Amino acid sequence: MEFNDPSKDIDGWLHPICGAAISCLLEVQNKHKLLGNFLEIGVFEGKTLAYFIRASKNPEKVIGIDPFIVNDNENKGKIIDNTKRVQKNILRIRKETKSNSEITLIKGLSDDPNVKNHLNNLQGTFRAISIDGNHEHNIVLQDLCLSSVLSSREGILILDDYCNISAPGVTSALKNFLCDSLEGKSWEILMLFTPMCSPIQASTRIFLQHKECSINYSENIKTLINRIKFKSEELDIKQYHWRQINIYNNKAVPALIPKDI
Repeated sequence: MEFNDPSKDIDGWLHPICGAAISCLLEVQNKHKLLGNFLEIGVFEGKTLAYFIRASKNPEKVIGIDPFIVNDNENKGKIIDNTKRVQKNILRIRKETKSNSEITLIKGLSDDPNVKNHLNNLQGTFRAISIDGNHEHNIVLQDLCLSSVLSSREGILILDDYCNISAPGVTSALKNFLCDSLEGKSWEILMLFTPMCSPIQASTRIFLQHKECSINYSENIKTLINRIKFKSEELDIKQYHWRQINIYNNKAVPALIPKDI
C-alpha cells in the first residue's frame, strides 16, 4: 500500500511514519463507518489538519485552533500573521482531496473564551483530536482535559512531542492527566510512534483511547502500517519494529521504533 501524504507541500514537522500512523488510524475509523468531527490544537501551517480534511466528509466538521502568528525567518524573525497562508493550504488540500466537510479556523488560544464558546456545543462529537499547541505543562494538561470532554467514546487523542527534551511539559502533563486527573481516569495509551531517536532526544507521538472504546484500533493500525510503502527510497517500514512498552502502570502497549534502538 503506497503512502500518499496529503501534507507533503505544507511547511512544518510531521515525520512520514507519524503521518502514516494518522492516515491508518483514520482509515480504520472510516472502515468502521465512524462519523465525528476533527480538531487540531496548534495548527501551524496545517500538516496534520491536511489528514483530517482528507478523511472528513459532510456533515463532519474540521476545526483548527491557533494564534496563526509565526516568526518570519526570512525577515529577521519578524512576527507575522500566517492566517492567509494556512487558508491557502487548506483550500488546496480541500480541492485535491475533494472534501466537502465544513472547515473552520479559529484564531486564538485553546483557553480563550471565544474558542471555548465555539466548542461547547460540540462536546462528545470528535473522532480525532491532535494536541500540538503550547507545550507548557499546565497548558498541555488543560488541552488534554478539554479534549477528553470533546471526544466521542470511539475518538482518539493524538499528543505530539512526548519524551522530547525540549518540551518536558508534554511528558509531565500526560502523566498528570492519566494518573491524577478525573478526566484522565477514563483514558489509556493506545500506541506510540517514535520515528527518530538519539542518545539525547526522542520525540514520540502518542495515541490515546477511551477505556470503553469498542474499536480494536491497535491490531487494525498495526496491520495497515506494516503494509505501507513510502515513495522515498530512504524510508522503509522494515527499518522499524514493534515493541511492547509499559508507561505509568498502563497495560503494555505497542510502540513503533527504529530497529537500531
